[in-house]
Amino acid sequence: MSHSDCATYGGLAQFKGDRRAEAEAPSRRTDRAAQLLRKFSEISVEPYFVNFDGVWEISRTRARKDVVRAGEQVA
Repeated sequence: MSHSDCATYGGLAQFKGDRRAEAEAPSRRTDRAAQLLRKFSEISVEPYFVNFDGVWEISRTRARKDVVRAGEQVA
């Protein structure tokens, strides 16, 4: 899970206030984390991004930049 305006990654200011760009960054980080975890175990990883609008599942079936609301059907 990653969240909006995270100080670890420079907050929203790091993305010049662009919330879409901010939401795309966790996708890259969670992909790397999932790859590392799978080297040691066959586990399932469900990445999420949390902001003030809700909880968003980072979809692996769509383009990597897409983030969908948790529970939303992925076409």
